[in-house]
Amino acid sequence: HSPEINDRDFDRLFAELQELEAAHPDLANPDSPTRMVGSDLDNEFPKFQHTVPVLSLGNTYSTPEALEWARKQTQDRETRIGVQWKVDGATLVLYYEQGRLVRAVTRGSGQIGDEVTANALTIRSIPHVLRSEVDLVARGEVYMTFEDFANYNEQFGSVYANPRNLAAGTLKHKKSSAVAARPLRWVAFDGYFPDGAGAEGQTVGAAIDGDVSMTVVLQTEQTIESDKKSKKKSGKKTEKQTKKKSEKIPAKKDAHKAQSKKSKFAQHPQFDFDADVLAELKRLGLPILPDSASVEVAGLEKTIRQFEKRRNAMPMPVDGLVLKIDRLALRKELGQTANSPRWATALKFEPEIRETTVKKIEVF
Repeated sequence: HSPEINDRDFDRLFAELQELEAAHPDLANPDSPTRMVGSDLDNEFPKFQHTVPVLSLGNTYSTPEALEWARKQTQDRETRIGVQWKVDGATLVLYYEQGRLVRAVTRGSGQIGDEVTANALTIRSIPHVLRSEVDLVARGEVYMTFEDFANYNEQFGSVYANPRNLAAGTLKHKKSSAVAARPLRWVAFDGYFPDGAGAEGQTVGAAIDGDVSMTVVLQTEQTIESDKKSKKKSGKKTEKQTKKKSEKIPAKKDAHKAQSKKSKFAQHPQFDFDADVLAELKRLGLPILPDSASVEVAGLEKTIRQFEKRRNAMPMPVDGLVLKIDRLALRKELGQTANSPRWATALKFEPEIRETTVKKIEVF
């Protein structure tokens, strides 16, 4: 279905509502869109509770506002800002156990998503097996390149409006054979390593989601629990592992109610920065965007201009940039609001306006 208004107008009205609620908190509605994360849930698919909530991002269309956000969040502290393309597609979270893909889940409500594993397995850029036997939760975006989109429309006589609509719709297709026939791609933008187990088996950190980091709770159906007792004098930690219990995947209706064991993300010098996490994802064999950058706040404006110049040369649809605090410890300190992290924001591009010629009008 086509939206009633464009993204720019929606974001403007959303920002206006946020300002009104801030000025008059007593009038704020508990069901306000500002307190909720959008949902793409579909009753046709089994549900799965995300191990870490998939939050929305605050956004702006103004570079000066984005720069002010960066200065405010860093406050002259030694940290850098990560800059990534904001791919205009559909978020898909991949769950790997011992290096093997076991589950793929849409963003859904942010808390609970639709499990579309069979469809995800047909996307060629998604590795079924990683280069190391690790447990990993990888977040990424499903998209379609402009070239693939044009070829598909020409070959099948389709009239899809844009690559994003086709990609998002295909991901929720009921027949995986139909999904396999469409040239979808997936690219990672974030990663989480449960129980502190990194690719080489050492304790490592992970990307941090708001105020749930370093001690972020990762809920999985099968996990290894670490003993919290430590030898403070020697500085060494003792770990006690419990055997994994085989559990059946919950039925469709009760999947989101399944109780699960808990495991924490651990911080390690190797993973002090988000850039380290992206490098690890690449080493494991996951596709990541090559243009990601990590810059000082003083050089952020120049970097933004450089990205904007390359926008039209991108092979896939991008509707902005994602700016993220690179230092993971600072992310934990900044925390999050009810529906978005304070350590990240989106600088969205103004929608392109082009002239078109109406060739024919048919009245029905």
